[in-house]
Amino acid sequence: MKKIALLLVVLLVAGSASAWAGICPKTDSWIKGKVDSTQYVVKMGGMMLDGVNRIVAAPFDLLYHPVQDIFVDKHYGTGLFTGLGEGLYHGVEGILIGAWNIVSSPVPNYHGETTDHVHSILPCTKGATA
Repeated sequence: MKKIALLLVVLLVAGSASAWAGICPKTDSWIKGKVDSTQYVVKMGGMMLDGVNRIVAAPFDLLYHPVQDIFVDKHYGTGLFTGLGEGLYHGVEGILIGAWNIVSSPVPNYHGETTDHVHSILPCTKGATA
Protein backbone atom coordinates (compact mmCIF):
# COMPACT_ATOMS: atom_id res chain seq x y z
CA MET A 1 0.00 0.00 0.00
CA LYS A 2 2.83 2.41 0.83
CA LYS A 3 4.51 1.69 -2.51
CA ILE A 4 1.31 2.50 -4.39
CA ALA A 5 0.89 5.76 -2.47
CA LEU A 6 4.52 6.71 -3.16
CA LEU A 7 4.10 5.93 -6.86
CA LEU A 8 0.93 8.03 -6.96
CA VAL A 9 2.72 10.98 -5.34
CA VAL A 10 5.61 10.72 -7.82
CA LEU A 11 3.21 10.59 -10.78
CA LEU A 12 1.24 13.56 -9.47
CA VAL A 13 4.40 15.64 -9.06
CA ALA A 14 5.64 14.67 -12.53
CA GLY A 15 2.25 15.43 -14.06
CA SER A 16 2.06 18.82 -12.41
CA ALA A 17 5.03 20.06 -14.45
CA SER A 18 2.90 20.45 -17.58
CA ALA A 19 0.14 22.21 -15.65
CA TRP A 20 2.73 24.53 -14.05
CA ALA A 21 4.16 25.34 -17.48
CA GLY A 22 0.70 26.15 -18.82
CA ILE A 23 -0.14 28.73 -16.17
CA CYS A 24 3.40 29.99 -15.62
CA PRO A 25 3.48 33.06 -17.93
CA LYS A 26 0.32 34.49 -16.37
CA THR A 27 1.52 33.60 -12.89
CA ASP A 28 4.95 35.18 -13.41
CA SER A 29 3.53 38.47 -14.70
CA TRP A 30 0.94 38.58 -11.92
CA ILE A 31 3.58 37.91 -9.23
CA LYS A 32 5.92 40.54 -10.73
CA GLY A 33 3.11 43.09 -10.53
CA LYS A 34 2.62 42.26 -6.85
CA VAL A 35 6.37 42.43 -6.10
CA ASP A 36 6.62 45.87 -7.76
CA SER A 37 3.63 47.23 -5.81
CA THR A 38 4.05 50.32 -3.66
CA GLN A 39 1.68 48.95 -1.01
CA TYR A 40 3.64 47.19 1.73
CA VAL A 41 1.29 44.25 2.31
CA VAL A 42 0.86 43.54 -1.42
CA LYS A 43 4.64 43.75 -2.00
CA MET A 44 5.35 41.43 0.93
CA GLY A 45 2.86 38.83 -0.30
CA GLY A 46 4.22 39.11 -3.83
CA MET A 47 7.78 38.53 -2.65
CA MET A 48 6.71 35.45 -0.69
CA LEU A 49 4.90 34.09 -3.75
CA ASP A 50 7.92 34.88 -5.92
CA GLY A 51 10.15 32.95 -3.53
CA VAL A 52 7.86 29.92 -3.54
CA ASN A 53 7.57 30.14 -7.35
CA ARG A 54 11.36 30.11 -7.74
CA ILE A 55 11.80 27.19 -5.33
CA VAL A 56 9.13 25.12 -7.08
CA ALA A 57 10.53 25.87 -10.56
CA ALA A 58 14.19 25.29 -9.64
CA PRO A 59 14.30 21.47 -10.03
CA PHE A 60 13.14 21.76 -13.65
CA ASP A 61 16.51 23.34 -14.49
CA LEU A 62 18.06 19.89 -14.10
CA LEU A 63 15.88 18.72 -17.01
CA TYR A 64 15.96 21.87 -19.10
CA HIS A 65 19.72 22.40 -19.46
CA PRO A 66 20.71 18.90 -20.63
CA VAL A 67 17.91 18.99 -23.23
CA GLN A 68 19.02 22.45 -24.34
CA ASP A 69 22.68 21.44 -24.64
CA ILE A 70 22.08 18.10 -26.37
CA PHE A 71 19.16 18.73 -28.72
CA VAL A 72 19.16 22.47 -29.36
CA ASP A 73 22.86 23.40 -29.12
CA LYS A 74 23.90 20.02 -30.67
CA HIS A 75 26.62 19.23 -28.10
CA TYR A 76 26.02 15.49 -28.18
CA GLY A 77 29.20 14.36 -26.41
CA THR A 78 29.43 16.90 -23.61
CA GLY A 79 25.88 18.25 -23.51
CA LEU A 80 24.68 15.91 -20.81
CA PHE A 81 27.50 16.80 -18.40
CA THR A 82 27.59 20.53 -19.08
CA GLY A 83 23.79 20.63 -19.03
CA LEU A 84 23.62 18.89 -15.68
CA GLY A 85 26.25 21.28 -14.31
CA GLU A 86 24.36 24.33 -15.56
CA GLY A 87 21.07 22.90 -14.34
CA LEU A 88 22.48 22.25 -10.89
CA TYR A 89 23.94 25.76 -10.73
CA HIS A 90 20.74 27.52 -11.84
CA GLY A 91 18.57 25.24 -9.70
CA VAL A 92 20.54 26.03 -6.56
CA GLU A 93 20.58 29.70 -7.54
CA GLY A 94 16.78 29.67 -7.91
CA ILE A 95 16.33 28.00 -4.52
CA LEU A 96 18.67 30.45 -2.79
CA ILE A 97 17.11 33.52 -4.39
CA GLY A 98 13.64 32.18 -3.63
CA ALA A 99 14.54 31.59 0.01
CA TRP A 100 16.12 35.06 0.22
CA ASN A 101 13.01 36.69 -1.24
CA ILE A 102 10.83 34.91 1.32
CA VAL A 103 13.06 35.89 4.25
CA SER A 104 13.52 39.50 3.09
CA SER A 105 9.87 40.08 2.15
CA PRO A 106 9.09 42.09 5.35
CA VAL A 107 11.80 44.69 4.54
CA PRO A 108 10.09 47.94 3.44
CA ASN A 109 10.94 49.34 -0.02
CA TYR A 110 12.93 46.22 -0.96
CA HIS A 111 11.55 44.37 -3.97
CA GLY A 112 13.69 41.24 -3.97
CA GLU A 113 16.46 39.70 -6.04
CA THR A 114 16.19 38.62 -9.66
CA THR A 115 18.39 36.78 -12.16
CA ASP A 116 19.21 37.26 -15.83
CA HIS A 117 18.82 33.52 -16.47
CA VAL A 118 16.65 33.01 -19.60
CA HIS A 119 15.01 29.79 -20.71
CA SER A 120 14.29 29.65 -24.42
CA ILE A 121 12.56 26.33 -25.07
CA LEU A 122 10.23 25.85 -22.14
CA PRO A 123 6.74 27.29 -22.73
CA CYS A 124 6.73 28.57 -19.15
CA THR A 125 9.65 30.93 -19.57
CA LYS A 126 9.92 31.53 -23.31
CA GLY A 127 11.51 34.95 -23.72
CA ALA A 128 11.21 35.83 -20.04
CA THR A 129 13.83 36.07 -17.37
CA ALA A 130 13.55 33.54 -14.60
